[in-house]
Amino acid sequence: MIDIFEPRKYETDAEVHWKEFAACRGKLDTFFPKRGDNQMVVKAKLICTTCNVQQECLEYALNNGDIHGIWGGKSERQRRIMRRNIRLGESSQKLHAL
Repeated sequence: MIDIFEPRKYETDAEVHWKEFAACRGKLDTFFPKRGDNQMVVKAKLICTTCNVQQECLEYALNNGDIHGIWGGKSERQRRIMRRNIRLGESSQKLHAL
């Protein structure tokens, strides 16, 4: 398993500083459940509700769409829908500006 707390080559320390405060530290297996393991998904999301950097985590995952697992209290599917809605919203705003 990859160490999500290690910055990627292209990330600056400032971009990932929030990871130091993540409630999931030491519990990574919980956040990368096997397909269909809804019990583990619920457990991970419950931990996310206690996290002080949940918003930063979610923003990170939305900006780095290739990330698997639970991030910021959202599943891959939920984040995919959020990214689509963000794109559609941006397209809609551009059309209104014309």
